[in-house]
Amino acid sequence: MYLVCFLIVLSQLFIAIPSAAQTIRFSAVGDVFFGRAGKEYGTEDPFRYVAHEFQNRDIVLGNLETPISATRRRILTEPCSLRKGTCTNEAQHRYRRLYFLTFQGRVSAARLLRTGGFTVLATANNHAEDQGGEGIVETLLHLKQQSLASVGSGQSREEAWAPYIFKKNGVSVAIIAATTILNFTPTEKTGFVAHGTLKSLAEELPVRIAELKKKVDFVVVTIHYGAESNRHPDPLERQLMRSLATAGADLFIGTHPHVLRGIEVIDNLVVFWSLGNFLFDSPRADWCESGIVHVDFVKDAAGTSMKNIRLIPITLTGEPKRLPHPAAANRAQKIISDIREHSRRFRNPPDRIEFRKKSIEVHLP
Repeated sequence: MYLVCFLIVLSQLFIAIPSAAQTIRFSAVGDVFFGRAGKEYGTEDPFRYVAHEFQNRDIVLGNLETPISATRRRILTEPCSLRKGTCTNEAQHRYRRLYFLTFQGRVSAARLLRTGGFTVLATANNHAEDQGGEGIVETLLHLKQQSLASVGSGQSREEAWAPYIFKKNGVSVAIIAATTILNFTPTEKTGFVAHGTLKSLAEELPVRIAELKKKVDFVVVTIHYGAESNRHPDPLERQLMRSLATAGADLFIGTHPHVLRGIEVIDNLVVFWSLGNFLFDSPRADWCESGIVHVDFVKDAAGTSMKNIRLIPITLTGEPKRLPHPAAANRAQKIISDIREHSRRFRNPPDRIEFRKKSIEVHLP
């Protein structure tokens, strides 16, 4: 009798432990832009040169920088003209800047994201409210119609803060998205955005991460933050990252600076401080350098681990549309060399980051 009971318990243990490694293949990119001031952008298969990178990936994450809306709801009056000299005061100059910085992606953007290989979009960023609360809700509707998930906004505060959770063969990954920047004061009537200051996020996110780690195997955090064109995180940003590492976050993806930043390994947290622009209309050379992050989240009898962590250099090229392309050899080497230089200040443990000819590899113990 005792032997039978022992064998039953033993068999249940073997069932609970995967006999072979199970993997969720994850990819992430930076800011994705589809239009400003009523003008469309990237309307003809904008991801055709990089879609092969997303084949056979379970999760492909991007930061959707433009609300997807059939109707423009904000900043409708044509601004003054610099060429014609009709901008005569500071108020007109401010309005003109806001006019061109109020984004709107056409409805076709959702289909282009799906056919491009994306599976989930972070919608917490400074442009989330560009078409008002109604624009937030409409964006989520268009994404859902294309079977795309979203994280970082919703029809309630709870929904905006809710993580996206992906499960496959007994392995689970959660993604949390938030922003520290909003261009408009949030209405919080029809649509909500997960947002806070660096200080408040350093207090709130660790609690959420700790709770999530009781339910899932891996936690990815993506935050829209930082100063544009700034290559180096400030002390508050670094303090936030240490708090995420202590709470048990596994991977961090930064967006908004529009340029690539360095890579840091803090305990078991791998930090990609900023991935720059992935689809954008800026002619600036440094704003046209980007990267694709690939990570395999693995679970086996020994536990959980992240493997095959790497960054693939990308450039935005072509006229008039600057679309993402795999970086040519010389440009790839420049991007990799720059990231190496930006990463020096973090004093990463030896052999953690390998800067190769065509990619950057991160190795965890």
